[in-house]
Amino acid sequence: MQEFLIPSMSCGGCASRITQTLHNLDANAMVEVDLPNKTVRVDSNQESASIEAALKEAGYPPIEIESVARPETAGTGTQRSGCCCG
Repeated sequence: MQEFLIPSMSCGGCASRITQTLHNLDANAMVEVDLPNKTVRVDSNQESASIEAALKEAGYPPIEIESVARPETAGTGTQRSGCCCG
């Protein structure tokens, strides 16, 4: 699964256009949109570069999220006090 931050995604219409763009690229892609966090998760047979190019062409330049904390690895990094960012 690949995950992208889409800073310009601001409404349900944007989310629909992004989903349609990804389905045009891969009709079998599983697409999960998280509008409040402006992220899109894609399970597709397409390479990241192809997905990024399609989103950029559609007017939604993405930023690939390299690593996402998974439950099995969460909390194994440096211990911090207070909120999650420090």
